[in-house]
Amino acid sequence: MKNLVKYVVATGTALALLVPFPVQALRKTYDFELINLTGPLAGENLGGWFSFDDENMKGEGFEFTSGNCLTDCSNSSSEFDSGLLFNFDFMGNLYTNDDEKGDMPIIYFKDGNPSRIYYRAANYAFQFSALGGTDANGNALGLRIFEYYLDAPNYGGGNGNVVFIGENGERYYSFNPPRYNSSDVRVPEPSILSGFGLLALLGIAAKVRRAMSS
Repeated sequence: MKNLVKYVVATGTALALLVPFPVQALRKTYDFELINLTGPLAGENLGGWFSFDDENMKGEGFEFTSGNCLTDCSNSSSEFDSGLLFNFDFMGNLYTNDDEKGDMPIIYFKDGNPSRIYYRAANYAFQFSALGGTDANGNALGLRIFEYYLDAPNYGGGNGNVVFIGENGERYYSFNPPRYNSSDVRVPEPSILSGFGLLALLGIAAKVRRAMSS
């Protein structure tokens, strides 16, 4: 009888070792830094980080992920569900998913590497991936990877680019010299901006429409 018990216990242990347990996907984290800043913040060191679960990421072509699925996040979609978390320290204030105008920051990827952030601060202080508007001479503005506006006493605005830093120190840039990668400038378009100070109101529906076209 004792031998039988030992056999059953040993067999059960062996089988337990063979049964695959669900593997918890690891979250991937990238830091990002603002570079080539113009205006009052020129020379300042600003940055943040974002993390996401890459289990559903294909790693090929153009993809994006958001705080919540803007599309159906199916396998046939260019969007993947990741539980994205966003964190950016700007002028002593911490901006997270909840501080984005639609509570949905977006990170765009090309071949598995981050290529662009889309984020509109709810308080109009800054915007990643700003498109539209005109300059002081009435000329149409192109894509601004990052754009900001400061109230008094530091009144003024400017823009800059973004560099992403991976967990192993690898660096990916949001622009491709001499300016931007023309195949990666499709963004959810805000309404026309007037200078740096006005960031457009954009509803979730418009965001979904533009995101699906990316």
